[in-house]
Amino acid sequence: MRSGTWLVAVALCFGVAWGQDDRARQFSGNGFVFGFDEPQGWTLKMNSALEAQLSNFVLYRNGYSWRDAESVIYLRLSPREKNQKLEEYVDANVESFKQYCPLFEIKDISMKSTLDRPFLTKRYECPQSRPEVIAISETADWFVLLVLSARRSEQLEKAMPDFEKVVSSFYWKDRPKRRMIIPNLQRPQQPPRS
Repeated sequence: MRSGTWLVAVALCFGVAWGQDDRARQFSGNGFVFGFDEPQGWTLKMNSALEAQLSNFVLYRNGYSWRDAESVIYLRLSPREKNQKLEEYVDANVESFKQYCPLFEIKDISMKSTLDRPFLTKRYECPQSRPEVIAISETADWFVLLVLSARRSEQLEKAMPDFEKVVSSFYWKDRPKRRMIIPNLQRPQQPPRS
């Protein structure tokens, strides 16, 4: 198989489809589809976020790049272990943050979420890091993290209404997984000569 064909196969595993409303975004992968409404005045960028291994995509206010924006919204998918509970995942996330920042502050936040997709939402503050609000939900195979990150607390507060729009419009639908057929590229064995 030529390398170009592999690239197309990989691109199909995580594609983007635009709906009729240019603010509605939909993403698909092997076994799922998810989407949300892009807040007015924000730009969605995929390639930069993927190259930096920040997330699957990043949103930032128009007029900035994602690197110099005062605040960004991004999504990260984290594989879910079999029978792993959302609360266990969040507790592990909190413990990891405590090790990174001993002078931390974590608050539970009440945020409107979609009817079919509840989120646990926490605000993380650390003197040596950017303040963040993380909304975490679970699916059959993934934990979904929607993150609002800002340079300062007042910028985080200013972006909260737009972040709430993303969280409240978020949807996830499981669908059958496609089986990828990888051809055997080895030469067939020749029968032994007698």
